[in-house]
Amino acid sequence: MARPVVAERRRRSALLCLLFTALAQTATAQGLAGSFEQLQVLVKPGDTVTVVDGTGVETKGKIAELSRSTLALLTEGTRRELGENDVRTIKQLRTDSLANGALFGAAGGAAFATTALIIFADEGLDASEVVTVLGVYAAIGTGIGVGVDALIRRQHLIYQRQPTSGPHVSVAPWLTGQRKGLLVTLRF
Repeated sequence: MARPVVAERRRRSALLCLLFTALAQTATAQGLAGSFEQLQVLVKPGDTVTVVDGTGVETKGKIAELSRSTLALLTEGTRRELGENDVRTIKQLRTDSLANGALFGAAGGAAFATTALIIFADEGLDASEVVTVLGVYAAIGTGIGVGVDALIRRQHLIYQRQPTSGPHVSVAPWLTGQRKGLLVTLRF
Protein backbone atom coordinates (compact mmCIF):
# COMPACT_ATOMS: atom_id res chain seq x y z
CA MET A 1 0.00 0.00 0.00
CA ALA A 2 2.85 2.43 0.71
CA ARG A 3 4.15 2.23 -2.89
CA PRO A 4 1.01 3.72 -4.59
CA VAL A 5 0.99 6.61 -2.09
CA VAL A 6 4.64 7.42 -2.85
CA ALA A 7 3.99 7.21 -6.61
CA GLU A 8 0.98 9.53 -6.26
CA ARG A 9 3.04 12.08 -4.28
CA ARG A 10 5.77 12.01 -6.93
CA ARG A 11 3.20 12.50 -9.69
CA ARG A 12 1.68 15.47 -7.82
CA SER A 13 5.14 16.98 -7.26
CA ALA A 14 5.97 16.62 -10.95
CA LEU A 15 2.68 18.27 -11.93
CA LEU A 16 3.30 21.15 -9.51
CA CYS A 17 6.81 21.68 -10.94
CA LEU A 18 5.36 21.71 -14.46
CA LEU A 19 2.69 24.21 -13.40
CA PHE A 20 5.22 26.55 -11.74
CA THR A 21 7.47 26.39 -14.81
CA ALA A 22 4.55 27.32 -17.05
CA LEU A 23 3.57 30.20 -14.74
CA ALA A 24 7.16 31.49 -14.66
CA GLN A 25 7.22 31.67 -18.46
CA THR A 26 3.88 33.54 -18.45
CA ALA A 27 5.11 36.01 -15.84
CA THR A 28 8.15 36.97 -17.88
CA ALA A 29 6.02 38.08 -20.81
CA GLN A 30 4.12 40.77 -18.85
CA GLY A 31 6.65 43.61 -19.03
CA LEU A 32 5.40 45.47 -22.14
CA ALA A 33 3.43 48.67 -21.58
CA GLY A 34 1.12 50.13 -24.21
CA SER A 35 0.59 53.51 -22.52
CA PHE A 36 2.56 55.90 -20.31
CA GLU A 37 0.12 55.07 -17.51
CA GLN A 38 1.18 51.41 -17.71
CA LEU A 39 4.83 52.43 -18.13
CA GLN A 40 4.73 54.11 -14.70
CA VAL A 41 4.51 50.61 -13.20
CA LEU A 42 7.70 49.46 -14.95
CA VAL A 43 10.05 52.46 -14.55
CA LYS A 44 10.61 55.42 -12.24
CA PRO A 45 12.45 58.75 -12.38
CA GLY A 46 16.21 58.18 -12.47
CA ASP A 47 15.99 55.00 -14.57
CA THR A 48 18.03 54.97 -17.79
CA VAL A 49 16.07 54.16 -20.95
CA THR A 50 16.49 54.28 -24.71
CA VAL A 51 13.63 56.05 -26.50
CA VAL A 52 12.82 55.84 -30.21
CA ASP A 53 10.64 58.79 -31.22
CA GLY A 54 8.09 59.01 -34.03
CA THR A 55 10.75 59.95 -36.59
CA GLY A 56 12.94 56.94 -35.69
CA VAL A 57 15.60 58.89 -33.77
CA GLU A 58 17.02 56.91 -30.84
CA THR A 59 17.88 58.79 -27.63
CA LYS A 60 19.38 57.37 -24.45
CA GLY A 61 18.83 59.21 -21.19
CA LYS A 62 17.51 59.22 -17.63
CA ILE A 63 13.84 59.65 -16.85
CA ALA A 64 13.38 63.02 -15.14
CA GLU A 65 9.60 62.79 -14.93
CA LEU A 66 6.86 60.48 -16.20
CA SER A 67 3.15 61.25 -16.20
CA ARG A 68 0.13 59.70 -17.92
CA SER A 69 0.78 61.79 -21.03
CA THR A 70 4.41 63.01 -21.03
CA LEU A 71 7.93 61.74 -20.53
CA ALA A 72 10.74 64.11 -19.54
CA LEU A 73 14.12 62.69 -20.49
CA LEU A 74 17.53 64.04 -19.38
CA THR A 75 20.18 63.56 -22.08
CA GLU A 76 23.65 65.05 -21.60
CA GLY A 77 22.24 67.72 -19.29
CA THR A 78 19.40 68.65 -21.67
CA ARG A 79 15.78 68.05 -20.73
CA ARG A 80 13.58 66.76 -23.55
CA GLU A 81 9.78 66.58 -23.19
CA LEU A 82 8.00 63.87 -25.19
CA GLY A 83 4.28 63.29 -25.46
CA GLU A 84 2.92 59.75 -25.56
CA ASN A 85 2.16 60.15 -29.27
CA ASP A 86 5.78 61.26 -29.91
CA VAL A 87 7.28 57.98 -28.64
CA ARG A 88 7.38 54.81 -30.73
CA THR A 89 9.28 52.47 -28.37
CA ILE A 90 11.20 52.51 -25.09
CA LYS A 91 13.86 49.96 -24.12
CA GLN A 92 15.67 49.43 -20.85
CA LEU A 93 18.80 47.45 -19.97
CA ARG A 94 17.64 44.58 -17.77
CA THR A 95 18.88 41.21 -16.60
CA ASP A 96 17.84 38.14 -18.57
CA SER A 97 14.93 36.00 -17.36
CA LEU A 98 16.20 33.50 -14.82
CA ALA A 99 13.59 30.90 -15.81
CA ASN A 100 15.30 29.72 -18.99
CA GLY A 101 18.67 29.53 -17.22
CA ALA A 102 17.11 27.40 -14.49
CA LEU A 103 15.51 25.12 -17.07
CA PHE A 104 18.64 24.68 -19.19
CA GLY A 105 20.80 24.26 -16.09
CA ALA A 106 18.51 21.59 -14.65
CA ALA A 107 18.50 19.74 -17.97
CA GLY A 108 22.30 19.95 -18.19
CA GLY A 109 22.75 18.73 -14.63
CA ALA A 110 20.34 15.85 -15.17
CA ALA A 111 22.09 14.93 -18.44
CA PHE A 112 25.45 14.90 -16.65
CA ALA A 113 24.04 12.72 -13.88
CA THR A 114 22.45 10.35 -16.39
CA THR A 115 25.77 9.96 -18.19
CA ALA A 116 27.55 9.28 -14.90
CA LEU A 117 24.88 6.76 -13.88
CA ILE A 118 25.23 4.93 -17.20
CA ILE A 119 29.01 4.80 -16.81
CA PHE A 120 28.74 3.49 -13.23
CA ALA A 121 25.74 1.19 -13.88
CA ASP A 122 27.71 -1.80 -12.55
CA GLU A 123 27.67 -0.35 -9.01
CA GLY A 124 24.15 -1.70 -8.39
CA LEU A 125 22.42 1.50 -7.32
CA ASP A 126 18.78 1.19 -6.30
CA ALA A 127 16.03 3.48 -7.61
CA SER A 128 16.12 5.88 -4.67
CA GLU A 129 19.86 6.44 -5.11
CA VAL A 130 19.40 7.10 -8.84
CA VAL A 131 16.63 9.63 -8.13
CA THR A 132 18.79 11.30 -5.47
CA VAL A 133 21.78 11.59 -7.82
CA LEU A 134 19.58 12.99 -10.61
CA GLY A 135 17.95 15.47 -8.21
CA VAL A 136 21.22 16.70 -6.74
CA TYR A 137 22.87 17.25 -10.12
CA ALA A 138 19.71 18.86 -11.57
CA ALA A 139 19.69 21.24 -8.57
CA ILE A 140 23.39 22.06 -9.05
CA GLY A 141 22.75 22.67 -12.77
CA THR A 142 19.77 24.88 -11.92
CA GLY A 143 21.94 27.00 -9.63
CA ILE A 144 24.62 27.37 -12.28
CA GLY A 145 22.03 28.24 -14.96
CA VAL A 146 20.41 30.89 -12.77
CA GLY A 147 23.85 32.32 -11.90
CA VAL A 148 24.82 32.61 -15.56
CA ASP A 149 21.48 34.21 -16.48
CA ALA A 150 21.85 36.74 -13.66
CA LEU A 151 25.02 37.98 -15.36
CA ILE A 152 23.33 38.52 -18.75
CA ARG A 153 22.01 42.05 -19.32
CA ARG A 154 20.35 43.21 -22.54
CA GLN A 155 17.93 45.80 -23.86
CA HIS A 156 14.31 44.79 -23.22
CA LEU A 157 11.38 46.44 -24.98
CA ILE A 158 9.22 47.86 -22.17
CA TYR A 159 6.96 50.27 -24.09
CA GLN A 160 5.47 50.20 -27.58
CA ARG A 161 2.95 52.73 -28.80
CA GLN A 162 -0.37 51.12 -29.52
CA PRO A 163 -2.06 51.58 -32.89
CA THR A 164 -4.73 54.26 -32.71
CA SER A 165 -7.27 52.62 -35.02
CA GLY A 166 -10.18 50.78 -33.41
CA PRO A 167 -10.86 49.86 -29.79
CA HIS A 168 -8.03 48.36 -27.77
CA VAL A 169 -7.92 46.69 -24.36
CA SER A 170 -4.63 46.26 -22.50
CA VAL A 171 -3.85 44.70 -19.13
CA ALA A 172 -0.72 45.33 -17.03
CA PRO A 173 0.39 44.49 -13.49
CA TRP A 174 -0.22 47.24 -10.92
CA LEU A 175 2.14 47.18 -7.93
CA THR A 176 2.25 50.16 -5.58
CA GLY A 177 3.32 49.90 -1.95
CA GLN A 178 0.89 47.53 -0.27
CA ARG A 179 -1.48 47.24 -3.26
CA LYS A 180 -1.26 44.66 -5.99
CA GLY A 181 -3.62 44.20 -8.90
CA LEU A 182 -4.20 44.70 -12.59
CA LEU A 183 -4.48 47.92 -14.58
CA VAL A 184 -7.00 47.53 -17.41
CA THR A 185 -7.02 50.22 -20.09
CA LEU A 186 -9.75 50.48 -22.73
CA ARG A 187 -9.13 52.79 -25.73
CA PHE A 188 -11.51 53.71 -28.53
